[in-house]
Amino acid sequence: MFAATRSLALLLLGLSVGAAATEEENPFKEDGDKGGSQCYEWAADGQCKSNPGYMHDSCKYSCWEWFEHRRKAYPDAPIDKNFHCHNWAAKGECLSNRAFMTTTCPESCKDKYEDEKDEPPSKPPTSPQKKKKRKKKKKGEPKEEL
Repeated sequence: MFAATRSLALLLLGLSVGAAATEEENPFKEDGDKGGSQCYEWAADGQCKSNPGYMHDSCKYSCWEWFEHRRKAYPDAPIDKNFHCHNWAAKGECLSNRAFMTTTCPESCKDKYEDEKDEPPSKPPTSPQKKKKRKKKKKGEPKEEL
């Protein structure tokens, strides 16, 4: 909690003085990874995204680094670029803070927007087919057989 508050405070301080965003130090540096030395390998294998419940708790340091790497290496890719994306999405931020979340956390939010998609328009009602007018038969003409 303290690390998240500290991160937010640093971000707001940087924005308030108009300074360019500087690289933030990993807030989990002191804690390291509870999951041990395998955390780095798991993070490199994408487990921070596919198994966030365990990884964000046990391998915080490695996951933070993994998300920072993704953010820097692929700035325009539609991938999550922040360690907190999973938690923010779970708390409803995809809809309440859509502009930010669409660019920062597109992977975590991709399924959240489906409910809001416009339904495809229904087919316009078709007008009844006009009946073809039959020619009036003159008296004395033989009837057509079907």
